[in-house]
Amino acid sequence: MRIGKLGWGAALGLTLAAVSAHAQVERLGVFRDWEAYQVADPKARECFVHSVPLESKGKYTRRGEVHAQISHRPGDGVRDELSITAGYTYRKGGEVEVEIDGRKFKLFVHEDRAYAADAATDRQLTRQMKRGRKMVVRGISSRGTRTTDVFSLQGFSAAYSAIDQACPQG
Repeated sequence: MRIGKLGWGAALGLTLAAVSAHAQVERLGVFRDWEAYQVADPKARECFVHSVPLESKGKYTRRGEVHAQISHRPGDGVRDELSITAGYTYRKGGEVEVEIDGRKFKLFVHEDRAYAADAATDRQLTRQMKRGRKMVVRGISSRGTRTTDVFSLQGFSAAYSAIDQACPQG
């Protein structure tokens, strides 16, 4: 399972203390609908881009924060790791469908997050996100609620370039 150590962002309203008392979070910039961040920690470094959906659909009464993130963790040899946070716990054993301008990908679920099965799929997703206009994420909660989240990809390429510079490939 390729679940990231940090897998979060200061923009998500989580406390920095949850990551590390020594971590420094720096916003690298806002690029249309995406933000880029760098986390400098003496033990680990992470750079990531982050966005929230422009539109969310589903028959739910309550839902937590929803976001998409691409992370680089040079110390772990990780690049382009996509994670989708649903704002609810996904159905056990379920899958999430990500559609980028007509091209579909399947992600596996772990609690409230969805991930690609391997690094090659992460790279394909990232390439599509750079070229695409919108990303649609479809999932099913542990209670059987179907959701659809629509993310704009405007600014993704510029935000991605910012994290590529901040966390270059080793």
